Amino acid sequence: FRMEAQLGLLKQFIQCVSARPEMLHQKDLAFFKEFIESFGGKIPNAPAPKAEEPKKEEEKKADEPMEEEEPAIERPHLDESGVIEAETDEPLPMGDEGKEPSDSDMETASAERETAQSALSDGDTNKAIEHFTNAIQANPHSAALFAKRAQCLIKQNKPVGAIRDCDRAIALNADSAIAYKFRGKAHRLLGHWVEAHTDLAMACKLDYDEAANEWLKEVEPNAKKMKEYLRAVERQTEEKELKERRERVRKAQEERQKAYDMQQEEEESMGGGGGGMGGLGEIFGQMMKDPEMKEAMQDPEVAGAVFEIMQNPSALMKHMGNPKVMAAFSKLKGMFGGMSDEGEHAHEHGEGGCCGGHDDASTGGEETTKASTSHSHSAPMPDLD
Repeated sequence: FRMEAQLGLLKQFIQCVSARPEMLHQKDLAFFKEFIESFGGKIPNAPAPKAEEPKKEEEKKADEPMEEEEPAIERPHLDESGVIEAETDEPLPMGDEGKEPSDSDMETASAERETAQSALSDGDTNKAIEHFTNAIQANPHSAALFAKRAQCLIKQNKPVGAIRDCDRAIALNADSAIAYKFRGKAHRLLGHWVEAHTDLAMACKLDYDEAANEWLKEVEPNAKKMKEYLRAVERQTEEKELKERRERVRKAQEERQKAYDMQQEEEESMGGGGGGMGGLGEIFGQMMKDPEMKEAMQDPEVAGAVFEIMQNPSALMKHMGNPKVMAAFSKLKGMFGGMSDEGEHAHEHGEGGCCGGHDDASTGGEETTKASTSHSHSAPMPDLD
């Protein structure tokens, strides 16, 4: 009883394979392919991939305009007069930050400061630096001592040392106008126009000074040009990064689409489209239970056409003029659109199961129930309405 049904199912499967031999290259049927080859059978080669796709992709790439690299923004022409080379002297002693000055240390720092100030007034910057350094070592927490030593270093054209002293002074006292003033001057000597403008503007804001204001006016033209240049460079960099990010996203999307298209094409060429091979056995099982469909599928032309339409609904168009194919497909579509009527249909045709006849009513009912259950798990037919 079961052997007859299975043989009929196998016969239908062989007819479909004969009509569409390329389906043997599908992974799900690898076991069947190996079985045929084990007896010396020869399997036709898998269909070659469509040659049009690479061509279309090449045409698409050719149509895409080549994005030219934006030229680097030209650095503005600046008035560099008065700019000097940075000195390479050893850093001066900065004192012990963790030291707590005693009363004696404070007296020493005050005396050394007076001596240094007197030397600075006399134009002896070396002596002034020496005594300011002594004062700093006695009291390393005085912002004014670092700022005054920076003033001496500016006079000696040593802007790097001056910036170091001013940094310490500002760290000790963020409102030290004199420290901002001399750090701004040091940046000006090094050609750091934006930094010079920022510090000198802050010095004038904290405590207006004629000298600081003159220096501010001097650096303003170059500072303005450099600020505009730096903003333009920043915008260009951001735009470039944005374009690169968009391009990466675009390429990733194209690669995903390409992989998807290739998968779809492979499934179609291997017979994996439409209803899919996952429910093929169940679909054949349903066909075997309908006498009209069973008889129609005995014709290899009808079997091959129906299978092709199941895999690729668009193939229906080329079979529209074949009444045998259209009748079989309409029947098949009706079966999978309303399986609840299958038992009643079988009764009208006198079918009681795989073997036919009315000898055993319970057997017919059981087979109808199995058919309905089988349909609930079968692959859906393509909707052509």
